[in-house]
Amino acid sequence: MSEKLDRILEYCELLSRARSGGELHERARFERLRDQLSLRAPSLDERDPYTLLSTALPAQIATPSAVITGQVRNASGGGIALSVDTTPPALSEHVKVTARDVQRGIEYAFSGTVVARIVKGGYGFALSFSGAPARMRIGGQSGVYPKRSASEMPTVRPDKKHTAG
Repeated sequence: MSEKLDRILEYCELLSRARSGGELHERARFERLRDQLSLRAPSLDERDPYTLLSTALPAQIATPSAVITGQVRNASGGGIALSVDTTPPALSEHVKVTARDVQRGIEYAFSGTVVARIVKGGYGFALSFSGAPARMRIGGQSGVYPKRSASEMPTVRPDKKHTAG
């Protein structure tokens, strides 16, 4: 499901490195991904096997005036397409999208401009990336303190009084 999103994030990261003269092996990987990925914002089309996610990811969309919910359904190197529960944002509006892959414990963050809208027979829109998407871990442990069960917790003992002598 989000393996496609992982490839898209890798492409965007390599794109920024290529612009600043990245290493040869990075350039080769970038060119392979560029050839494999569509670089336009995808349409909201369940028949497009190249951009369709195997499982839609739940998402929150922050617009200048509201926060709406939806699902990321299609993704490409140039953007994402979402179905939404209410009227989609206006064309050319800048929005931020946060999508979660709960099974893998990953959250994706996208920002971009609305380039297409669907308002009849269901709601949806396509977002063209502006800036690189981001991926973060959600849930789990920070790694600072190991998780302990209740039986492993230390018992609290009253301190002994010390006297100065």
